[in-house]
Amino acid sequence: MYVECVVVAEQSRARLFIRDRAKKIFRELEDLSNPDARLHEQELMSDKQGRTYDSRGNNRHAMELKTGPAKQVAIRFAKDICKQLEYHRNEYEKLVLVAPPAFLGLLRENLPATLAKRVVRDIDKELVQKKPEDIEKYLRELPE
Repeated sequence: MYVECVVVAEQSRARLFIRDRAKKIFRELEDLSNPDARLHEQELMSDKQGRTYDSRGNNRHAMELKTGPAKQVAIRFAKDICKQLEYHRNEYEKLVLVAPPAFLGLLRENLPATLAKRVVRDIDKELVQKKPEDIEKYLRELPE
């Protein structure tokens, strides 16, 4: 069994790596993309917002969204990443999350409890576009 699964992610891409320090293995397991994250808010909305009446009078106005379309897309992608982590759960014992702060929070919120127990480290850093060897070097240089 491999020791760690390292998730390097942001809103439009996620890469899953398997890391075994003892055997000096660091290989990419999966590369996931979220092309919807690159769309503008207007492109993400299928139609106009719903309308509602004012509490007094007959005036109508557009209802506000509780969560914007871009955030909904990010949440959906975080859930997809968590599904993949669940799918590969027998291949690792520990989990390391690397993502910008806002997306790191979404990953944590959507991890099932069984996987949340495996998280040994989370790093708020943007590394998803780096080469695998640069990611491995960054992780190796971090203090334990």
